[in-house]
Amino acid sequence: LGNTFGAKANGLMSAGRYKEAIAQYRLALDVDPRNAQTLYNLSVAQRQVGDWAGERASLSRALELNPDLSLAHDALGVTGLQQGDHVEARREFEHGLELDPQCASCKIHLGTMLLKTADDGRGRELLRQAAEDDPESEEAHRAYGMLLASIGSLPEARGQLTKAVALNPTSAESLSDLGMIQGKMSDPGAVDTFARVVKLRPDWAEGHLNLGIALADQHRFDQALGEFSESIRLAPGDARGHYNKGRALTDLNRDQEAEHELNAACRLDPAMPRACYDAAVAERKNGDLPAALDTLKKSVAAQPKDADSFLLLGQTYQDLGQTSAAVQAWEAAVELEPHSREGLYKLSRALEKSDPKLGATYRERFKALESSAQIQNRASSLGRIASEAAKAGNWPLAVSDFDEALRVCGDCELAWQLRKDLGLSLCNSGDLVRGEKELRIAFQQSPDD
Repeated sequence: LGNTFGAKANGLMSAGRYKEAIAQYRLALDVDPRNAQTLYNLSVAQRQVGDWAGERASLSRALELNPDLSLAHDALGVTGLQQGDHVEARREFEHGLELDPQCASCKIHLGTMLLKTADDGRGRELLRQAAEDDPESEEAHRAYGMLLASIGSLPEARGQLTKAVALNPTSAESLSDLGMIQGKMSDPGAVDTFARVVKLRPDWAEGHLNLGIALADQHRFDQALGEFSESIRLAPGDARGHYNKGRALTDLNRDQEAEHELNAACRLDPAMPRACYDAAVAERKNGDLPAALDTLKKSVAAQPKDADSFLLLGQTYQDLGQTSAAVQAWEAAVELEPHSREGLYKLSRALEKSDPKLGATYRERFKALESSAQIQNRASSLGRIASEAAKAGNWPLAVSDFDEALRVCGDCELAWQLRKDLGLSLCNSGDLVRGEKELRIAFQQSPDD
């Protein structure tokens, strides 16, 4: 009889009818109160309905009856994380893994936890193992895919998330993650993926927001507006919906409406990157300089390290005839970004009469940057010519052109890339000794490449 109740409960669980499943598991336990597996299954259903205390009690009882139940240790670790007890969480995950070295969920949860600590190397390996150990686990492929995405391996990440979706085509979460990776790869398939998410969960604001972004990326702004509007209807307090709707309206040249939405985003989340800045741009475009000034003050207060906001703040002060305030804003921008040609130029012009000596200093810095930019442009042009020779397999010419590009560049920002390309061309030409030398220098200059 206990098995009958348990089987019925498992079916209800699979159908997402968790409260009914809980009732059936309790009936099964009335018949067989010492069944550790049934207690574990009950805890899973309790988690789904938010009964954290009940879940923990069921797990503790299950482990009293069967201390070797690895999945129960894993589940206790998850509850520990939810309660902020990372020490207990790690202990339970490790114990579950000791009991069952093939426990994919233990590896997923422990690996994800370790990625946020100094032991991230082991975390990555555990997630890789989980996907290999349990190829039928949607969660394993999803976790490993998101890890790959976080380290820039987007094609591999897409492959893992495609597997996760194939295992569970109705998982809005896995589909959403896949759509995000497709969007980063400029894959037009992101629109169809997010459309599936919205169909599965029409009341999920995040899904409509992501679909709108994917549509906007394909310049389908009218359709994107509809999705952003629905996202705002479902989550009116989320600044992202207002911001993205404002950007789409800007692209459609509906400037007054754009200003309204961008201001809403700025009001809801002043620290959101670009929200207040873009709102100020819209206000300036619509001729409301005082409003733009107030918005930019919010922007620099919320993001005091944003040089662009200080530059625009300075220009707005200048347009309102407040030159001394403009100079202060531009000085703040140049302090944040010493190579800001716009900031240096504006300061040199603004100080021509009030402080000619300081103005001349800024002018010389501007001229030096202009000269550097010209050098970099020339080196970049030579580098492109050399790359064409390399693509054609003309390695001697490629080596000669890369040498010339490096001579022009000197210590410019392109030097490491030119050395890398020169080193590869030398190796392809057969000069491995010099090729290795150039590649090692390039690697020292850019150790993350």
